[in-house]
Amino acid sequence: MIRAAIVGLGRWGRSLVASVQGKSAQLRFVRAHTRTRASAEDFCRQHDVPLVDSYKQILADPDVDAVVLATPHSLHASQIIAAAVRRRLAQGRLGAVVSIVAQHTTSTAQFVAPDNWRAAPEEAPGGALTAVGVHALDHMIEFADGVRDVRCVTGRTMPGPSDDTTTVMLRFHSGATGLIFCSVATSTNFSFTLYGSKGMAEISKPNLQALRFVPTSEQPPTGPVIAPPDEISEHPSFDMLNAELSEFARAIRKRRPYPVPLDEVLHGMSVFDAIVQAARSNEIVTVQR
Repeated sequence: MIRAAIVGLGRWGRSLVASVQGKSAQLRFVRAHTRTRASAEDFCRQHDVPLVDSYKQILADPDVDAVVLATPHSLHASQIIAAAVRRRLAQGRLGAVVSIVAQHTTSTAQFVAPDNWRAAPEEAPGGALTAVGVHALDHMIEFADGVRDVRCVTGRTMPGPSDDTTTVMLRFHSGATGLIFCSVATSTNFSFTLYGSKGMAEISKPNLQALRFVPTSEQPPTGPVIAPPDEISEHPSFDMLNAELSEFARAIRKRRPYPVPLDEVLHGMSVFDAIVQAARSNEIVTVQR
């Protein structure tokens, strides 16, 4: 079992700990550090995670095998559930990628304190992109190759220093297009739809537990255009955070690459920078390779 340390115990850090502590045979949190120790002590006692006073202590601790960051600008790789879409694409059931459309929204902006780092424009550029949209971007880079250029508009509907709603249009080197809509100022929702020349696949629901596949029609319509029967699979027991951290532990223990390759991570950072620039300039921005 991988012995991990968690750095940052805000809402997201606590969600990560709760998803695996005492539930996973792959990973257990054995140390924790946060800037606000007093507010985390009860949580750490409840989950049997000793608190330490500094990040330096964690890095020097021989009993810690891995570190999980739940701090400003940390990157979360929620690609485990996407394996079902990946298989269909590899098997040719989707054909060539035509376009990808993603929506990721949460009703959280009204609960973020003005002095929280998530409310700071320098920590959350591009509106809701840092909070939720970046995860959809990770998927798109995997399925549609590199991003050629981007357009972006942001909006602010809640009082506060930062924009809370973002729409991004992307064009990929493969010729495919993409659209990301993300917001932290409306109802919580998630959908990721890949449109291919032979069918579409969609992951949906906030917990990513539903998958739908619809093939393209094989005969011309004789009346109103209708779709062939779809294939729907539900995974009610799927725990996204548990799956993510368990795969993280397996990658360490078995010395194999994490599902998100490093070159895709670096390209994602370049695309992120281009989106922020496009939001500020209101122009099409070419992504640096």
